Amino acid sequence: MKKLTNTVRTAIVVAMLGVTGSALAVGTGEPFTISEGAIADTPINTFVADSFDFSYNARIEQTNDGSGAGGLLDGDAFQERGFLSVSSYKDGVNAPSSWLGSPEPVGYKMYGIFTLNGTGAFNGTGITASFTTGTLSLYIDKLSDGIGAAPTSDGVIDGVVSNAPVVSNTADDELIGTATVLSSGEAHLFGGLANGDYEVIWGNWALTSFGANYWSSPLAFHTIINFNGNTTTVTPAGSVTAPFSSIADGSGNAFFNRVPEPSGLALLGIGLLGLSLSRIRKTRA
Repeated sequence: MKKLTNTVRTAIVVAMLGVTGSALAVGTGEPFTISEGAIADTPINTFVADSFDFSYNARIEQTNDGSGAGGLLDGDAFQERGFLSVSSYKDGVNAPSSWLGSPEPVGYKMYGIFTLNGTGAFNGTGITASFTTGTLSLYIDKLSDGIGAAPTSDGVIDGVVSNAPVVSNTADDELIGTATVLSSGEAHLFGGLANGDYEVIWGNWALTSFGANYWSSPLAFHTIINFNGNTTTVTPAGSVTAPFSSIADGSGNAFFNRVPEPSGLALLGIGLLGLSLSRIRKTRA
């Protein structure tokens, strides 16, 4: 049997890293048009963006059944419930002129409510959380009077209504659209469980009639939203050997795609592997 060349070995390693690793997506997405005149009392202003920035506040409720070696997390279930506030739109590195965040009566705010479920495991230095299910709803707050916060909690994954995010003054709010999370995306809490990063790929994004006027194009709107960013604090820090309930906050960037983006690293590796194997077959022939 002919030995693998260095090129083939490199391709296999790159492909495996791309498939099994977690290359968190960074960048911009597909463009979309924002028509701010769809909001009552907001002057007509239409522009194109490819992403928006946000900050978030959420409660993480992590179980631990103690079955892992040394009592460490080994795929134990968690819930995360949170509130996010959108700060600005982006078009590449630039921020288009927008009424978002401006004072009343012409300005408005935009926020979201999300839920996430999945499993957490000790990764050697902290926690890797793998997302499996969840929901996302985005809203326009016309009067900019809404106050959102992570939910209160009376236990770890107790399934009661008190685990929902708390939002006040919602009578004037308009729902833009909703999504459910795909079975992809994960988060990392680094050593000390005080900082981390995350990527959540939301699918089945659907606009309301108001949302279709506000995000007015493309007409066949993007169906995938990629949320990625950093976790700033987790309080209390939590534990990798016991259940915990903590408040997390951080920030991130959100962008749209029509289909989930495969890892560029994986595609590169698989492409190199295919090219190398093709060359071997030609040499043998």
